[in-house]
Amino acid sequence: RDRKAYDEASAHYLHAIALNPKFAMAHRNLGNLFRQIGKYPRAIEHHRMAISLEPKQAEGYLNLANALWDADKKDEAIEQYRAALQCTPTLLEAIQGLGNALKQRADTLQRDGESAAALALYDEGLALQPERLDILNARGVALNGLARSSEAERVWLECLRRKSDHVAALTNLGTLYRMQKRHEPSLRYLRQAVVVDPQDPDSVASLASSLTELGQISEALASIAVALQANPKHAD
Repeated sequence: RDRKAYDEASAHYLHAIALNPKFAMAHRNLGNLFRQIGKYPRAIEHHRMAISLEPKQAEGYLNLANALWDADKKDEAIEQYRAALQCTPTLLEAIQGLGNALKQRADTLQRDGESAAALALYDEGLALQPERLDILNARGVALNGLARSSEAERVWLECLRRKSDHVAALTNLGTLYRMQKRHEPSLRYLRQAVVVDPQDPDSVASLASSLTELGQISEALASIAVALQANPKHAD
């Protein structure tokens, strides 16, 4: 959506709120809109208002958590994911969001306990929807973070059994093999990931690292050049 469409939509929501300041859905929708365009303080403001109007609505806490996370307010976001689950314990998006948040914080602060908690949440999510490959892939990431690489490998292979072009699973498996110095399967999976999505920064970066380690500098540079041509933002 272009900026004009966002401006029109926000004008409609603001008009609805002007007519009825207690219109919780309008606050939620406006908060989500501001989050999409990166106006996180305003998104947070409207999500807090929605919660004050409908404190038993789990979606409100989930929306606030997502906005706080994007605004780099990680600890507050985790609190709100938990609040969403207090309202609706089976809300899959909150289960996954909390799992992802705990896993990232565990990686940053070296907290194995939070990696284990993230793993438990992913298992809970998969019990609700076993077909969710994004959660299955995240389960592999959590296992790998707990130094359970053999289990992580099996999880990612299962992802690929179900969907052979799952880019994240291809990348994670290829990266695991690279760290284990298993260069042939590492290159095979990473090259496949880049074929599926040449713009994916994680797969391109891991492939380039693997090629560089093997002295194949020209191919490494070529893969990076393709990614940058497709999306110059990856230069960051």
